[in-house]
Amino acid sequence: MLDAFSRVVTNADAKAAYVGGADLQALKKFISEGNKRLDAVNSVVSNASCIVSDAVSGMICENPSLISPSGNCYTNRRMAACLRDEDRCLNGLKETYSSLGVPANSNARALLNVNFQHLKEIVQ
Repeated sequence: MLDAFSRVVTNADAKAAYVGGADLQALKKFISEGNKRLDAVNSVVSNASCIVSDAVSGMICENPSLISPSGNCYTNRRMAACLRDEDRCLNGLKETYSSLGVPANSNARALLNVNFQHLKEIVQ
């Protein structure tokens, strides 16, 4: 995966051309909007605990059997593993839960329950 600068240079190199015109303007815009991206990242990082808790609460409200004796979040150890893995979020989540035998639909619902309303406020 190339960053914005590498992608522009690689495309220009493939055309045997210099970087300029629209590509250069797009890079300038990318740089000028950098603070918005950093604000979004900082917001997610500083609110990660609340985001994860809300996602897990929503998942359990939609599927209360998860915390029943036969559920995948029944023991404290399993619940802690779910919270830990939700905090890590997207890096290998599917493989992790599949190896633990957790149904994929519960994973998906937990991720969909994550509330990014505060990110919308930052972007506006």
